[in-house]
Amino acid sequence: MYKTIVRARVRRLWQRINLGDYEAAVKMAAPGLRFRFLAPDTPLDADVTGPEEFRAWFARLFDLFPGITFEVRHIAVVGWPWNTALAVRLGVSARLADGTEYENDAAQSILLRWGRMIEDTVQEDIARLRAAVERQARARGEGHVPPVAP
Repeated sequence: MYKTIVRARVRRLWQRINLGDYEAAVKMAAPGLRFRFLAPDTPLDADVTGPEEFRAWFARLFDLFPGITFEVRHIAVVGWPWNTALAVRLGVSARLADGTEYENDAAQSILLRWGRMIEDTVQEDIARLRAAVERQARARGEGHVPPVAP
């Protein structure tokens, strides 16, 4: 029963994020959350600590890809409330500024303690992400977008 509840909460959380309400994810973050988005040489690359830096990363994501959406494809849950591990497979999509569609696959690994995220690591196909970042930059007249340190 616990695992079913956790899966339902994760699906609802991604639904809220799809509406632009990433604050719902920030509220789940423990004070010492370690968030990693493994995307070298992109403005989304991150290894940050705490809810404020997590919030800033989401703001950067939604600024770079307005209207980005996520489709939860699979959720695996192990453990109990005091130590829960999740693996989430996501589909990612956005309409880029040049009118083309960006689609990618992501894998998310989460550790929860009593319903609070203490670790969150996300990986996407980096080649697709880099290409989309470059397309966004060209379409916005920004040229090449250098990585931004968190």
